[in-house]
Amino acid sequence: YYNFYSSSSQFDGTNDYMTIADSDDFHFANGDFCIECWVKPNSVSGSRRIFSQKQASESPDASIIFRTDNTKFNFYFQCDGSSSRIYLNSGVKDLVQYEWYHLAATREGNTFRTFINGEIDQTGTFTGTMPNITDAVQIGRRENNSEFWSGQMQDLRIYKGVAKYTSNFVPAATNPNIVADTPSGSAVTRQFKPNSCGSGYFGGADGTQMQLADHADLELGSETNWTVEFYAYFIENPSNYDVMIGKGTGSGTYEYFIECFSNRTIQFMYSNDGNTTWSGQHVISPDMGKRTWFHIALVRNGASLKSYVNGKQFFSGTAGNIHAGTGVLNIGGYSGASGQDPPVIMSNVRIVKGTSVYTSDFIPSKKPLDAITNTKLLCLQSKDNLTKAAVAPTTITTAGEAYPHNINPFDNDTIGQESNYATLNSYWGYAYNSTFTEHGSKVSIPASNT
Repeated sequence: YYNFYSSSSQFDGTNDYMTIADSDDFHFANGDFCIECWVKPNSVSGSRRIFSQKQASESPDASIIFRTDNTKFNFYFQCDGSSSRIYLNSGVKDLVQYEWYHLAATREGNTFRTFINGEIDQTGTFTGTMPNITDAVQIGRRENNSEFWSGQMQDLRIYKGVAKYTSNFVPAATNPNIVADTPSGSAVTRQFKPNSCGSGYFGGADGTQMQLADHADLELGSETNWTVEFYAYFIENPSNYDVMIGKGTGSGTYEYFIECFSNRTIQFMYSNDGNTTWSGQHVISPDMGKRTWFHIALVRNGASLKSYVNGKQFFSGTAGNIHAGTGVLNIGGYSGASGQDPPVIMSNVRIVKGTSVYTSDFIPSKKPLDAITNTKLLCLQSKDNLTKAAVAPTTITTAGEAYPHNINPFDNDTIGQESNYATLNSYWGYAYNSTFTEHGSKVSIPASNT
């Protein structure tokens, strides 16, 4: 009854199932992801759940469902009832009893795909953002004690932040030359070049930051075309007003700040005279979740100010002039006050003054950013030296828990560095010491560090 590893989990189709307590690792929002597993169905009649998570209160009516319907493999991604959802429920390939299949569902940008044995079975497009479902993950059943899986299941994996499969692939091999970290020894082509760049790790302790002295290149002032962008990854929940990027350290020097909040949203605020707090204050992102990379771009284009989250416009408003002062530029923390230092990893911070780099939705770069025309700052790309920059108008200094690291938004393939996959593997020293407690046919997996 097994495919690899000499064992698998058997579900009797009547009352066998597993649950996993809710975790931010399962909050996909509008990011890329991959769900995959091996199954051997004993029954191909009716609907049979493999993996699902649903908001029981139906407020909002949100659910993620990975299941078989009779002989078809289907995937359902519902953000809010019939008004916001994508159903890949017209499977092509037929499943038969007592055969092993590798099943996968992925999201890449706005493209959703299902795969059977490495071949694309269904595709569709959808732009919705999944709200944070707070009820438990169900494996092998529907939450109302129906749609029980009948058969074997093995190697269920959830990846957050990467669409592991985007085209046809070879799903399995026992060849020892295949990298062991791929599921069941699968042969998977790398999506990104390994160790292509680095990042800055900011631990969140008071007094942590990277800093540049004042320079005209860093003063946005009355410039009508500029872009500030970066990739970031929240290690833990930030506190309110934690500074990701901020210029100015006190009254008379306030210029512009990009700050994150305890609900993991990001705001942009600025002063037009150095004293007023604030001449403009805007929420420029939704809840970005924890332990997943995201890209933020803030763009002024004439009288328009827009933010883009993972390439999709989130905020649009009227731009205003910003005080051109003498304050320092802080990244990954704030030297002007205590308790405003986020637990975050940041990479590829770029300030372009004189060009509105993005004026409509785009696909964020899957390689390190370049020093394009009018780039005034491009830093946090080195895995060895936090003060190294491709472009910087002044010397970079660091303080507190600020360190270079080799994790970056371009290495999240299946055999790269530590990643943001939702597994029970340790990451950054956070040990998921989960225990299994048997209750008859039920196995509960309490989650820690959520």
